Amino acid sequence: TDLALFGLSARYSVFSKLELSVNVDLLPKQPSYTDEKPWQSVGGGLRSPLGRHVALAVTGAGGHLLADEGMWTREAMTLEWKKPIHEFVAFDVQADVDGQGLQAPNASDSAFLTELGVSTSALFSFDRKWGAWGGISYAVSVQHSGHDPTTGLAIDPQPRLDFHAGRV
Repeated sequence: TDLALFGLSARYSVFSKLELSVNVDLLPKQPSYTDEKPWQSVGGGLRSPLGRHVALAVTGAGGHLLADEGMWTREAMTLEWKKPIHEFVAFDVQADVDGQGLQAPNASDSAFLTELGVSTSALFSFDRKWGAWGGISYAVSVQHSGHDPTTGLAIDPQPRLDFHAGRV
């Protein structure tokens, strides 16, 4: 119960046609019986508008598996449509292709999974002081291969349905 994760992320518009993003997840506090690395993952991305309401993003990330058993990687390409309805409401729809891999240094096999996904969100902003969002996502595997390098079990991906909500 004495675990703390700390994430930092930043976005910067280089010019009107390119946005850069970076993120890092750190583990500043962990149970005494574990020996995880202080940095857990790192990622980055590029995003560029294709039109008034459409953008294309390419992202990548990687990090450690638990107990230093190997590494995971993720690559994604996302097409996003965002439509402001009023100054305090916007709708967002995203379609993506997402690839994820698992590798371990002494494992005889690795695993790779490719998913197609779609998600939608409603975004609300009130008095430019706080906001909220809610949405739903669905992803289905279109390709998978290999075995989990830490357990040796074949990967068996299933369709996912996710709900998300938050406020700021």
